[in-house]
Amino acid sequence: QATPKAAFGFPALLTSKPSAKQTGSTEGACLRVTFPAEENQATPKAAFGFPALLTSKPSAKQTGSTEGACLRVTFPAEENQATPKAAFGFPALLTSKPSDAEGVKVKLYFVRHGETDWNLESKIQGRNDIPLNTTGISQAEQLAMTLKMSEYDIKAIYSSRQKRALVTAEIVGKALGIPPVVKDGLQEMSLGSWEGHTWPQVREIFADEYQIWYKNRRYQVPPGGESYQQLLDRLLPALSQIMEETEGNALIVTHSAIIMTLMSYIYDTPFEDMAKNYKTGNTGIVELEKEELYKKIYHN
Repeated sequence: QATPKAAFGFPALLTSKPSAKQTGSTEGACLRVTFPAEENQATPKAAFGFPALLTSKPSAKQTGSTEGACLRVTFPAEENQATPKAAFGFPALLTSKPSDAEGVKVKLYFVRHGETDWNLESKIQGRNDIPLNTTGISQAEQLAMTLKMSEYDIKAIYSSRQKRALVTAEIVGKALGIPPVVKDGLQEMSLGSWEGHTWPQVREIFADEYQIWYKNRRYQVPPGGESYQQLLDRLLPALSQIMEETEGNALIVTHSAIIMTLMSYIYDTPFEDMAKNYKTGNTGIVELEKEELYKKIYHN
């Protein structure tokens, strides 16, 4: 879970859920917040999609202490308000905003990279930095034309640092006039010693390890690799950062295992069935509402 940005000039970590009274009511709600000692943080924005007005003065404990402090915050019923105002000379508390003030749903579009030669050969790529082939470049160019359609309205592009994803993102970014941002956490799953082999080869060469992994693949780590749970543990903070940083729809160019794992997590389906349920072709687009992902990450 990403850390919300600053309140009162300090980075703030929300440690208790807001009450139902915050969804449009003018009645105050108590938030428990900790304030680490660092001071150099950005100006805070809205809280939970509503402009926030602090109505009780912060205590001395908030000035650099890590001890929690109870803040009384009101959330006006009107949604079409400007940036939240200050109270007692302090700016309002920031946390993620799942949709804009008019209620339009903000979208995250997850895209698998274009084709590589290893895709054609059915080899496990993992962390190997395999480039796009000529078909993959053409696929990325076609994807760029598709995403130029107004219905997508992309405002930001994020990418894995691996070449097959980053070049796909760069081709799209050039067409849309949006430079892609490399984000740690979006890289493909590491499958260690199995990379460079096909799945039938893995079942034959690494028979014992494969059977152990196959029966508990969410948590079992393949030799020299990572589990799907470890993938989630790095992916979800990256997505939290993207949601904090982005206003409007975002494109996230990444990899097959990333998309399948995320979808299995969001919809609570067995990780053993992810390929059957969520397998995505090269440059396939998977759409998620930002609010849906936000609720799953922050309120699961």
